[in-house]
Amino acid sequence: MTAILKSEITGARIVEISYTYKITDTGLDECLMYFTVDRGFSFLMPFVGSQWETSEVPDDAKPFVRPSGWFGRFRKNQERAILDQIRMGRISGVFGDIDHPDDTVIVLDDGSHISNTMVAPHGTGSAGIYYLRRSEQTASIDHMKDIFEVPLDPTPSQTRC
Repeated sequence: MTAILKSEITGARIVEISYTYKITDTGLDECLMYFTVDRGFSFLMPFVGSQWETSEVPDDAKPFVRPSGWFGRFRKNQERAILDQIRMGRISGVFGDIDHPDDTVIVLDDGSHISNTMVAPHGTGSAGIYYLRRSEQTASIDHMKDIFEVPLDPTPSQTRC
């Protein structure tokens, strides 16, 4: 794993999305989304204040080709178009909420947002990837900070999921 620099992620295009899913010992759904970019590395969503590093996509990860859950409001024939739209966009920034370190958003050059709710109560269908077109956004990211401008937490990192 190597540190991801702002210059390496800005302008990158997501070419593949993979995921792992499990139910934790405490009865929560855990869905980790792995994004692979055209610059030859993969990553999980970063945590605000922690060093963002590349990630190896695990062997048991599944390709994200047939979305569900967050696409529930779209007709079936729109699912492929949305994945294609994500793949066509370039990453213009990655922002996070200092008060909620696991609340990060990838912003694409068309203004759309991608986020990953990694852990949620089992059965709610809330764990997974979320995509919002610019026109669908109800909340602003104005309160969020560029994750590369937030000082790194000097304490040792902990497992966050």
